[in-house]
Amino acid sequence: VIVSPMLRCIQTAKLSFRDHVNSVPWVSHEGCREELGLLVGNKRRSITDIKADYSEINFDDIEHDEDVLWDEYGDRRETLLEKSE
Repeated sequence: VIVSPMLRCIQTAKLSFRDHVNSVPWVSHEGCREELGLLVGNKRRSITDIKADYSEINFDDIEHDEDVLWDEYGDRRETLLEKSE
């Protein structure tokens, strides 16, 4: 099972593929990640933190522990004014 490193995706995959938790490899990959978007909920936790909760998933293909994709997208996020409209 290949899954996004986003917590909500991992949780959904664990529910959806619960019959395969111990029978097939589980791999997380940034390429499966949904669009970054504008909301803080689209920022992932550090891989170190996620591994602590999901040690059965292989995160070796994720290059950075922190969410550098979120950081790189920063200047395109909506402003507080835009959020209030």
